[in-house]
Amino acid sequence: MFYAWTFCVDAFFEIEFEFGTILANYYLKSNSNGSFIMKIFRNIFLVLLIGGTTCGFTSIGNREAEIAELIKGSIKTGNAHTLADHFERNLELVIDAERVDFRRVGEAQAELILKNFFKKYPPKDFKYGFQGTASKVRYCTATYQAVNGNKFQVYILMRVTEKDYRINTLHFKKE
Repeated sequence: MFYAWTFCVDAFFEIEFEFGTILANYYLKSNSNGSFIMKIFRNIFLVLLIGGTTCGFTSIGNREAEIAELIKGSIKTGNAHTLADHFERNLELVIDAERVDFRRVGEAQAELILKNFFKKYPPKDFKYGFQGTASKVRYCTATYQAVNGNKFQVYILMRVTEKDYRINTLHFKKE
């Protein structure tokens, strides 16, 4: 969705730039004080460019935050099915307490493994510790606390796909 928004913003500004150039050329030819008019058009164009670009980045940032909250809610409630909605087709899944160490596991199998994990270690709390982004990647560390007192360090790596953010790596390391 945000790719479509970015494309629309880019297309809008290309059209806006062409229109602004045509108007500026017209006024330059018809007005003796052309440099003043050109400065006005340049400033209007810059305001539109910066405003539109900022809106595009805000929309992407909002989607990142929305996905992060959905994942947090899924883990906090122990809902493996909802969490699996955000998996890539194949992901890396490591749960050291269960001796699970798959470098490439299908999303359906990962969902079943996590369902059993949440049964054995029902959630009491889940908190993000650190979150960051890099080029087409979002990563975070968190702490998962089970009802029985066990604590796990959680590492989540998400990649930007054509449609959305998808979990590529999920680790639960017992403390």
